[in-house]
Amino acid sequence: MKPLTALALRSALTLAAFIAPTISQALVLNGAGTATQLTGSLGTVDVVSLSDSPTLTGYLNSGGLSDPAPDIPVKRVQYDLLNNAGNGSIFEFRVDFPVGTGVIAAGNPGRFIDSAGTFQSYWAGSNYAMVLDAGFGTYTYDLPFGSEWQVVYASDHVTWEHLGNGFFPDTATGRTDLGTALPTFALFFDPATPLGLQPGLVTGRLATGGAVSASGQVLSAVPEPHTWAILGVGLVVLAASRLRRSA
Repeated sequence: MKPLTALALRSALTLAAFIAPTISQALVLNGAGTATQLTGSLGTVDVVSLSDSPTLTGYLNSGGLSDPAPDIPVKRVQYDLLNNAGNGSIFEFRVDFPVGTGVIAAGNPGRFIDSAGTFQSYWAGSNYAMVLDAGFGTYTYDLPFGSEWQVVYASDHVTWEHLGNGFFPDTATGRTDLGTALPTFALFFDPATPLGLQPGLVTGRLATGGAVSASGQVLSAVPEPHTWAILGVGLVVLAASRLRRSA
């Protein structure tokens, strides 16, 4: 066989590059936290929950932006989310916790990244936590700063609601193999709050308008140990009372 000339070699390499399949990049959450997955009619949503114990030195409250502000020690849980290429866009993300949990503040995501490694920042926002200082209800402190997310605080859960076009399929917020899109969803609890797995839920819409959802577990506040002890004592007393009645 005759050796290829330089021109023939270049032509062969060009043809090979043209016909070679395109390899798409994988978008994967890679934060060092608790990895879980929400599943349902929406498809699958990967979640990595990361906890730490910072001190808030600036934040949004009913009076506006306070920075510097009186220090608030907290236990923070950040939620990195990847909306896998499924059936729809996410418009709500809910995290449950026990009634009576000391929830101090909530943080909104500021941007996201797609599978091409492109960052989008039009979620915007102040990058500050919103102190939940008005009791249960809807918090919009971040909207004047360009955020597209509002927070609904209830006795046993917090829900982030998107007011724009949604959290698209095949995009993520938080720490990924293609880059870091911060800030992300965050809850700020009382520093003594114990953590464990609790229900998490996302709801969304199809391009045609149909409602879809996915559920599972994420890291959140759990009952304190003495609460379980009190509940156990109560169950024992109730069982003893029933035995006496049946005797």
